[in-house]
Amino acid sequence: MEEKNMHDNFRNEISREVGTSGSKRKMHWGNIGITSVLGVLVVLSLVQAVQSATVLSKIEPSSAGSPNAGAGANTIAPATTNVQDLPDMVGGC
Repeated sequence: MEEKNMHDNFRNEISREVGTSGSKRKMHWGNIGITSVLGVLVVLSLVQAVQSATVLSKIEPSSAGSPNAGAGANTIAPATTNVQDLPDMVGGC
């Protein structure tokens, strides 16, 4: 019994130092906002994970490997001599 009183006294002393004084603190609006934003981000990341798994399952297994995988990996496309035949440059590539 004496040990329990000693623990209670110690807990009360810590509560006074911290400023809680034994009562439960209410959650501030900022904490609720951060928690809700974090929850939305978690849900969005789960949706993206499901979408990427769906896309990856639709890709052919032979094309999912290295860029040189598949039939015709060792063939070289003939160089074009006409500038009109070249594809348009996108994004500086």
